[in-house]
Amino acid sequence: MPVGGLRGRLGGSLDCPRVPISRRFSPARLSCVVLLALLAAPGAAFAKPPNVLVVTTDDQTVSQMDVMSRTNRLLGRDGTTFANAFVAFPQCCPSRASFLSGQYPHNHGVAERFEREVDNYRAFNARESLPVWLGRAGYATAQVGRYLNGYGRGDGRTEIPLGWDSWVAPVDHTEFKYYDYTLNVNGRLVDYGSAARDYQTDVIADFAVDYVDERARKGRPFFLNVSPVAPHRERGRECDVKRTPRPAPRHTNLFEDRAFPRTPSFNEQDMSDKPAIYRAREEVSEQCIDKGWQSELESLQAVDELVGRMVRSLRRAGEFEETLFVFTSDNGLMHGEHRLPFLKRVPYEEAIRVPLIVSGPGFESGTRNEMVSNIDLAPTILEQARARAGRGHVLDGRPLGSTPFRSELLVEERGWSALRSPTGIFVQYKTGERELYDLVGDPFQTSSLHEDPMLAPLVSELSDRLAEIEDCRGAECP
Repeated sequence: MPVGGLRGRLGGSLDCPRVPISRRFSPARLSCVVLLALLAAPGAAFAKPPNVLVVTTDDQTVSQMDVMSRTNRLLGRDGTTFANAFVAFPQCCPSRASFLSGQYPHNHGVAERFEREVDNYRAFNARESLPVWLGRAGYATAQVGRYLNGYGRGDGRTEIPLGWDSWVAPVDHTEFKYYDYTLNVNGRLVDYGSAARDYQTDVIADFAVDYVDERARKGRPFFLNVSPVAPHRERGRECDVKRTPRPAPRHTNLFEDRAFPRTPSFNEQDMSDKPAIYRAREEVSEQCIDKGWQSELESLQAVDELVGRMVRSLRRAGEFEETLFVFTSDNGLMHGEHRLPFLKRVPYEEAIRVPLIVSGPGFESGTRNEMVSNIDLAPTILEQARARAGRGHVLDGRPLGSTPFRSELLVEERGWSALRSPTGIFVQYKTGERELYDLVGDPFQTSSLHEDPMLAPLVSELSDRLAEIEDCRGAECP
């Protein structure tokens, strides 16, 4: 709390009362002087730790940040943009579990169970997760938006997971529906219809803003995790010329003339260097990709407005400068690169890279280029909040900005694992197939070098390194 704020609460001066010289060194006088010294010191021990507000979109690519004008202006202008941010597992549930646990999937365990029919929510150890740790440190905690895959089914529709004081989340597998969905609002089920006012991103924004308005008046720091569904598709991963995802009515056709960029990897002609599972794919429909791309960009406009509303709410309350504001996505998405339409569980840059902007205390304006991962977000938040993980819980990540910077980063999936360096990526498949790309000379990953005889020693070395870290834990991990 700033000194001025404490002065206002006490209703008078913070000067220690005048006393005779003979009593200048009395215990009461010394205690007063020490207190004032602490309050005047930078980073005083009595200062309230920052609020934490995280907005996580669903399946957003880095390039789609181009249409997020409010987010770029309100967060990116004065905050830090991490240009090389990756996820530990390019799929919804394992990625979100990595954020909440600060661990690689092979340690938090969700990755091994990812199937639509499996209750991934139950596979996650919520007892040791970010909201629990922050709650122990005195934070109020709130979830607004989609949670982990498998949450809210059957008898668990009104359940509120451990660690959360306030809860708003879709149930009955309606999280991917922009209309006609059901929310668990603090244990009460609320159905939403097909009217314009029911558009899910806007409803999520209303709940999030109301929460900030309420909590900011109470003085206690809060952790608010906001998870809009956009720009996730509503109707599967294959090509569909219908509009999916549906944007808010006010944004429909806003980008109808915006075609998906035809990069060198788009509908790649020579797939002979790719694993067999990808080589067999046919070229994708350009019309389909363009329509999906336009729909995604339009759906993100409501998210951009959500960010703007959150910033205005924080500023009204005088809390924006005291809030750690994180904007990111759970994974990226393919749009016809390497003939892969709307897929994400693949080791290509468009799927494993995500936008990441962090604004608030300790994060200066500018762009940073070191490799970071979503496993680093929990350690960063804990450090800012002066909180700690539970006893025995080992964090694999490290606070953003930690040095030395990584020289390698692990990315996992059930069928493969990858080692990403600042200049390249090596992929080892469970089938024994491999890929190796020089991302400086071949940023679109069109020519794998794994069969180059001159690079055989390097391929062997990288394969050994992946085997070495596949079960890493804590400081052992890259």
